[in-house]
Amino acid sequence: MFTLLNILDFTLVLLGKYFQQDPTPFNLTHLDRKNAWLDGFDDDPIHCSGRKLDAVQQCWISEM
Repeated sequence: MFTLLNILDFTLVLLGKYFQQDPTPFNLTHLDRKNAWLDGFDDDPIHCSGRKLDAVQQCWISEM
């Protein structure tokens, strides 16, 4: 189980599931929709603020 509070764990799950996709063109809405589809995501979608999602996207880009 993971939440958006642990950005690196969240990013690693995204990398594992969407390893062939470039995260650069994603906007926050796309990223927010993907959150609901990740196995083990255990956070209330209401808590998925733009700032947290931006941090996830930046970490995803840096891990590519």
